[in-house]
Amino acid sequence: MAEIRNIDILGSNYQIIYVQSEEEKHENYPHLMGCYGILLSTSRTILIMAYNDDIVGYTDEEGGIERNWKPLMKSSLRHEIIHAYLNECGLRFCAKGTNDESWSRNEEMVDWIACLSPKIFKTFKELDILDE
Repeated sequence: MAEIRNIDILGSNYQIIYVQSEEEKHENYPHLMGCYGILLSTSRTILIMAYNDDIVGYTDEEGGIERNWKPLMKSSLRHEIIHAYLNECGLRFCAKGTNDESWSRNEEMVDWIACLSPKIFKTFKELDILDE
């Protein structure tokens, strides 16, 4: 059964739903098909795959390998939280061009922020400049 957690993002309540199995994903959370996490911006819901196993079998282009699931889950959650912050601060549709061309919806840009944020925060912490 999915674990649910509520978080505050810039004054708005978001629900994080940790989906525990492939069966649960197929039955209750079809939005997760083909991805590890997704933000449903209109309902302010973040869906995250959260397998109970530490290692999940995974096949990539190079052949069959195993992946440690926990870092992948954390990375996916950071990514979706970045989307949520961009959504709440009004930058979701901010850019020239169509909605899908917006820099704020660009998956590579969001992934860059999500992947580097722990390193950026570590630097901020070292310099004692992490205050709000």
